[in-house]
Amino acid sequence: MRAKCDSKRSEAKRLWSTCFEDPRPFVEMYFDRIYRDEETLLGYDPESGQAISHVGLPTYSLALSGETLPVGYISGACTLPEYRGQGEMQHLMRRALRLMHERGDVASFLIPASESLYTYYRKGFGYGTAFFFELSHNLDESDTIGVRASELIDFLILCEAESKGHSIRHSRAQWEAVLADYSLAEVSHTLIERDREGSITGVAFYLMSDEALELRALYGFAYHREELLQELRRRAEGRSLRLIHPVRSHTPTLWQPKGMLRPLRLLPLLEHWTGSKGQTELHAYIEDDLIAANTGSYLITPSGIRYSPTREPEAKPMSLSTLVERLAHEHPLSMELMME
Repeated sequence: MRAKCDSKRSEAKRLWSTCFEDPRPFVEMYFDRIYRDEETLLGYDPESGQAISHVGLPTYSLALSGETLPVGYISGACTLPEYRGQGEMQHLMRRALRLMHERGDVASFLIPASESLYTYYRKGFGYGTAFFFELSHNLDESDTIGVRASELIDFLILCEAESKGHSIRHSRAQWEAVLADYSLAEVSHTLIERDREGSITGVAFYLMSDEALELRALYGFAYHREELLQELRRRAEGRSLRLIHPVRSHTPTLWQPKGMLRPLRLLPLLEHWTGSKGQTELHAYIEDDLIAANTGSYLITPSGIRYSPTREPEAKPMSLSTLVERLAHEHPLSMELMME
């Protein structure tokens, strides 16, 4: 048993190493570059003082309608095996959501590690599936972003800044961690295209297995993107080539789920999320037992949003998760190259 006086970092690291099968270099990198005490919650056994559960909640940005809003990412949620099934994670997740709300995040998002966890987070905490991707075998000119930079991180930051989609944005430190994570995995690879002056004009991130080459992200000018794709086809050597990209079509049946979102400050989130071109119309009454300020009636039309803290007779009762998924079908969100 360990005493509660052990450092928060060492307790969190012990829990992570026990609960996950990540290689040691990744764990060392995570706790060296990413971990922050103020972005970590631990649950303790009241008798022994031992840390038994962990949730990380780093802040990211979500780009919506030309603005970026703070959102909290749930990472490394785990409980020691002998304490599972006792409601420990339920308690810790509710603490995490309240903390993210208090620090100003408009929403929380996460990437479920398995299909069954989509139901767990939907029913237990109000998350709805909001992030999607599509699979294809061809490039799309609408994905082209023309920027140049001498350093890879600068190039990626510029690409995200130029992107017009509803998507998660990384800080410089978060990009550094993603690239470090990518360099540690044997199946992960990066391919960079440069111009004659040596500036980066395109980059591809891909995974290689015995069966397939999976292109996880592709950035850059159209010509250089095509050059990268040709090189990837050569490297595939008979393997199937799959391109993963943000949603392009208006056919939700073609979309693949990537992650979930839970509103924390519902009104400003809706004002930005539905502010883009769309025809969403609904009159919903939302009851949030965790964050009372979200409870009320919301009339959403193409011309704007009207909120009332009372239950209006015309408003249809709707759960947070249902509201999120209703909006995501018209305004899907995307995220690329997250540490999962």
